[in-house]
Amino acid sequence: YVIILMSSRISSGINAEYGVIERELEYTRAYINKAPNNESPWNYATGMIKGNGHSLVDFKSFVELCEDLYSRQIRSPFGLKVLAEIREEREDYAKAIDIYMVLKETPTVRDRYWDYKVQCIRELMSC
Repeated sequence: YVIILMSSRISSGINAEYGVIERELEYTRAYINKAPNNESPWNYATGMIKGNGHSLVDFKSFVELCEDLYSRQIRSPFGLKVLAEIREEREDYAKAIDIYMVLKETPTVRDRYWDYKVQCIRELMSC
């Protein structure tokens, strides 16, 4: 329900303006704060950013939201995944690995995927 409501607020055009994305992220932030374990607003936010050719780190307020949740010990697997991706974009590989290891301890069907992500980062670090 949430994703349908939010997706109707913007056009499906490619390369939405930065301001439009920022407004949508503000709207999405409220849903993430209400229910950080709801995957839909996380997917919507990252889809808005990446689908329009931006990096997660381009949106400081979204990065701050992820860091704030982490600092408050809110361990949403979806928020952790996004935070790990932010760390990778910043080339802060050690912290990205730490977050993926936390995700690995969370019981999900993605354990092997988190191992794969750690392996990819370690390969990047060895170059």
